[in-house]
Amino acid sequence: MTQGPTICRRAVRLRDLRARTEERLGNVLGQRLYPNTPDFSQQPTALLKYAIKDRPPGKALDIGVGQGRNAIFLAQQGWDVTGFDPSPVGVGQAQATGHKLKLRLEALVVREQDFDLGYQRWDLIVMTYVRRFNAADAVHFQ
Repeated sequence: MTQGPTICRRAVRLRDLRARTEERLGNVLGQRLYPNTPDFSQQPTALLKYAIKDRPPGKALDIGVGQGRNAIFLAQQGWDVTGFDPSPVGVGQAQATGHKLKLRLEALVVREQDFDLGYQRWDLIVMTYVRRFNAADAVHFQ
């Protein structure tokens, strides 16, 4: 008798349990990080404002978009912006603001290891206040 089907069912259950746990954790963290009343700056970072000064708009990626303060600023300057973050709460706030202001902003709930950065796809990549990359992350930028 083979255990193949039993092992496959267990693997599927573990995968589903992991996905549900990550979703719940993302929601809990998102509610703590992104309450309805912001307790951090809604203004774009000064470095970003400086970086795009005198630069023509293009396609921008905001890694760790959160509530969207940098992505919204870029979209207001004419950039075609995509941002992603694992927090559905933060992304929902970014989407709502972008929609309210009628901006070209695509905000996605995605973990960085699941997002395809592509190759020569972006004119600007913004990543502020997110975790530091390590040597294993290098494969995503080749």
